[in-house]
Order: sequence, then structure tokens, then C-alpha cells
Amino acid sequence: MLGILPIFAGLLACMPEWVPLGDPEKSRVDPEMNGYWFIPGDESFFGGVLVIEPWDKRTWLMLFVTLQEKDEVDIGDAEVWTYDGFVDYVSAAEFDEKDYEFGAVPYKAWLVRLKGALFFTWELRGIRDSEDDGMEPSAWIDLRIVEKQPDRLVLDMIDPDFEPLKEAPATRRGWERVVRRHIDEEELYFGELLELIRVRPEDRELFVELANHAMTQGE
Repeated sequence: MLGILPIFAGLLACMPEWVPLGDPEKSRVDPEMNGYWFIPGDESFFGGVLVIEPWDKRTWLMLFVTLQEKDEVDIGDAEVWTYDGFVDYVSAAEFDEKDYEFGAVPYKAWLVRLKGALFFTWELRGIRDSEDDGMEPSAWIDLRIVEKQPDRLVLDMIDPDFEPLKEAPATRRGWERVVRRHIDEEELYFGELLELIRVRPEDRELFVELANHAMTQGE
């Protein structure tokens, strides 16, 4: 079944211990995945925006954008978790960005194919809490692309609590061996599928404005 954005956002907040699959130096971006994507939410939870832009020929720079109304805002019956409902709501004249909390999380991303299946690795990028944190990335998300169409992607996250992964060496090669061995087992994945819907050309400017606001909020 298709999952919902709150589950995904919750996983990102607690950041389970994933190990990155694939080598970004040996990957290649798929131009068909470039652009702006909408991630449906659930009832009362705004959908999100994922911006996928090539950084070089091997990797992408991505931005995961969320927004949530402040306590005093009443969204009424607006179906902001759907694509059309979201677009109608944020494009309305009465929509004021100051009434909403925006989030913007950057990632580096790349593809890897294992045993015929395509996986999408997200590497969290951002400012460290202290100088002691260093500059090396330390958090990743591994997702299998279970459906890929020009205007729709469906992803399933690997479950890092899958017992063979917990027992494997916490290295790329260690995890890739496990994934290859158990690639079609349901237990390897969370099972809450994440859907991405491509932003329509006529709505792109609206989504660009939202992403820009998320990156500059508080300035």
C-alpha cells in the first residue's frame, strides 16, 4: 500500500542507522528523474516537495521541502495532502507564507543497481552542530525504486532493523551482500511505499517559489 508523508517525515526525524548503498563515483544520474516532485501527505497533513537537480553526471543535489500551518491557521476542508488540493490551496490569493512553518532538508543522491533492482541512496547534507562533527556524512536513506514512470515514482525504504542487516558489517559491501541475498523478501523493506508525483509544467513556478521560501525562511 502507498505510504504517507508523516511516516516518512518521522523516519527522517529519528534517522535510523542506514549504511549507503552504491558508490556515487561510479553512478550515473537518470535525467528522467530530474525536476520537481510532489509527495502526497495524509488527511490534514500537507504534501511535501522534492526537488531533484543534477549536481554532476553521477549525483543529484536534492531538497526535501515541507510546510505545516501554525496553530492559529485553519485550513478548513482543503485537501492539502493531494496534488490538486495542495496546488489550489497554496496558489489562492489568501495564502500567506508567513502563516506556515517551512522545512528544507538537503541531500546528495545517487543510483545503484543490485541484482537487477534499482536503488536510490540519499545522503543527508547540512551544517554540522559543532566543529567536532567534522565534514564526513553520517546519515543515509536507502530506497528501492519499485515503480518508475515519467510522471510517477514509487519508493520503498530498506528497514535497517532487518536482522541480517543488523548482523552484517556496517559497510557498503556488507549491506550490498545482504540486499542481494534477500532482495525480494518483504521483511527487507518498511512496506510503506512513498509516492512521488511529477509537478505539472503549469504549476512549476508555484513549487519553485515554495522551495525558495523554504530555503530563505528566517533570513
